[in-house]
Amino acid sequence: MRYLFLLHLLFYQLGRAQVPAGFTDQLFTDDVSSPVGIAFVDSHLVYIWEQDGRIQVFDRGVKLDSALLDIHEEVSGTADHGMLGCVLHPDFRKNGFIYVSYVVDPHYLRYYGTPSY
Repeated sequence: MRYLFLLHLLFYQLGRAQVPAGFTDQLFTDDVSSPVGIAFVDSHLVYIWEQDGRIQVFDRGVKLDSALLDIHEEVSGTADHGMLGCVLHPDFRKNGFIYVSYVVDPHYLRYYGTPSY
């Protein structure tokens, strides 16, 4: 058992990310809720998708007033569910296509558009 523990410590140290000397990190924003991923369109536009079903846009570090996409009503954002993936089309600047992967809220799926909703 002791040997397994020592092997674990060895591989834990080897598996840590190595960064160049002088590397520093800087907080980009704390104005998002449960961010899942990030996409860059050009040097100043950043898209951050959130677990609850929103894609926020930042222009030169400033969050735009409205989300690019907001489907939070139909996204189940509990536990490990939510908007889990987002890809911008290679020609996004021209066609605006966005592909998202998310878990649908079962209540929304069953009752949206009915009196039970």
